[in-house]
Amino acid sequence: MPFGIDQARWNTAKSECRAVLVERAKIKEPISYGDLVKRVEAVTFEARDQRLFALLGELSEEDAKAGKGITSALVVAAAEGMPGGGFFELAKKLKRKKADPVEMWIGELNLVYAAWKDS
Repeated sequence: MPFGIDQARWNTAKSECRAVLVERAKIKEPISYGDLVKRVEAVTFEARDQRLFALLGELSEEDAKAGKGITSALVVAAAEGMPGGGFFELAKKLKRKKADPVEMWIGELNLVYAAWKDS
């Protein structure tokens, strides 16, 4: 049970999250953490919730291993317009290497956009 949430609810929340992100990938438009949590019903998250970050990490690792890019590249902080530090930590773990973090993020966005454009 991740974070005390039963596995079925966790998996449903992850599916809901993925569906929102795929929808955003198709229109090539990132979404803020705050707007994303409003669209997930199985689990109530806050925009800066560690459980949300863990869920996004799981989802992103699965998608990256499937060749779809790091899906959480689509989720950005409203004020900065960029993903939080967890995205960049995951990118490092997945060996995404670029000298410029913004360039790496944009590269991942493009991978995600391409992966989901026809789904």
